[in-house]
Amino acid sequence: MGIIGVVAALTIPNLVANYKKQQVVTKLKYVYSVMSQAMVTAQSEGGDFQEWDLGLSYDVNNVKRIVHEYILPYIQYIDEGIQNNRYYIQLKNGIVIGFKLDGASAEGKPPSAMYMYVNINNDKKAVTTLSNVYTPSNLVNYSKNDFVLNFDMYSNKLAFFNWGGDTREGIMNTSVYKCNKDNPANLRINCGALIFHDGWQIKDDYPW
Repeated sequence: MGIIGVVAALTIPNLVANYKKQQVVTKLKYVYSVMSQAMVTAQSEGGDFQEWDLGLSYDVNNVKRIVHEYILPYIQYIDEGIQNNRYYIQLKNGIVIGFKLDGASAEGKPPSAMYMYVNINNDKKAVTTLSNVYTPSNLVNYSKNDFVLNFDMYSNKLAFFNWGGDTREGIMNTSVYKCNKDNPANLRINCGALIFHDGWQIKDDYPW
């Protein structure tokens, strides 16, 4: 019995950790698939992103209008709302996505990008209290429950936020948003890109 207890003490924590990691990957793959398909279909039906009527305003009402007009017809969702001046939707499995327009090169220019703040722990507050991905003091722990997707008119495709380049080394060790254990947890916004780059895996050097 003593040996069994020792073995259990050594293996159960690893089993639990691996299960939690797989849950993260499964949910992240789901939301990426749902949003990717929605954006592809929206562009097929309504033209490329740069052809959408994006308006000139970055406020929450314009964000809601764009999402309603172009994206929501192709998504199954169970809730939506505005909280802390951020429009969000909740997918049928509970995942919450907050939307934000970005990318103007000058005042009065239309948006050129849309950020999607994803919380896989069904937390509406997490995606509606962030003011900007560029202000570290307002960021939460993106390494476990929170991730950022972005869509811009230059690529016309959905991608995980990544300031680091296309290499694994760049994602993990370049820019203030690098995904490694030495970077403060609230700054690891590149972590979604790392999971994607690693073929939807959370590897041993992921800052879990």
